[in-house]
Amino acid sequence: MNGQHISYENEISAWMFYTNTCINLYKPRYDQYIRNINEVQKHRSNCKKIEENWNDNDEQRKEWMSSKIYETINLISLYKLNIQTKGIYGSLNKIIFNHHNELAEIRNRYLNQ
Repeated sequence: MNGQHISYENEISAWMFYTNTCINLYKPRYDQYIRNINEVQKHRSNCKKIEENWNDNDEQRKEWMSSKIYETINLISLYKLNIQTKGIYGSLNKIIFNHHNELAEIRNRYLNQ
């Protein structure tokens, strides 16, 4: 339909459905989100501690690499959860945008009469 909405109600309903779907997918993973943040911080702190007391031996390098790998894994998980969060905010912004446009159209229609 050349970028046109079917109807205002349809557009808002679609964005509300998308928002609710994202929220329902996100809710059970909130504990995982907090756990990932704690894990990232734990591994960053461990890397920093190792770097401050660097002895340049194989065992220390392996421990540092292991912490860096686990930090990266948890960061990737956080990024994935952030995509869902941005989806929620994006859909809420679309709902607000469509409400604003509809209200502006109603205001113009009645003020011009």
